[in-house]
Amino acid sequence: PYLVLRRDEAPEFDEHFVGYGKNKIEYVTRLRYLGFSFAVLPIGFVCHLPHPISRDKARWLGEKRGHRDVDQLYKKAIADIQKRLAADDALPNNRTWLCPKPGGRRRRRRRR
Repeated sequence: PYLVLRRDEAPEFDEHFVGYGKNKIEYVTRLRYLGFSFAVLPIGFVCHLPHPISRDKARWLGEKRGHRDVDQLYKKAIADIQKRLAADDALPNNRTWLCPKPGGRRRRRRRR
């Protein structure tokens, strides 16, 4: 996903994530824990131009250990976020819910 945030409200990226893998996933998860709201822009669009695979991604794709290391780093980052928010008397759970799975049931509000 592409995100649009006000610079003065956007938290910085976690500097522990270097090279390739899970940096954007961690960032979106952290935004959810911090209570950011998400919306789909119905009219706007972004074009992503294809580009060669980076050296970091090629290395990551070839190493199984790299996957495990990044997965462990991601789990630790999320645990740190949960711990920090709990210490600040904030909700220790995600405050922004994920969208329901495709085909999942959604409750509809009755119109009055």
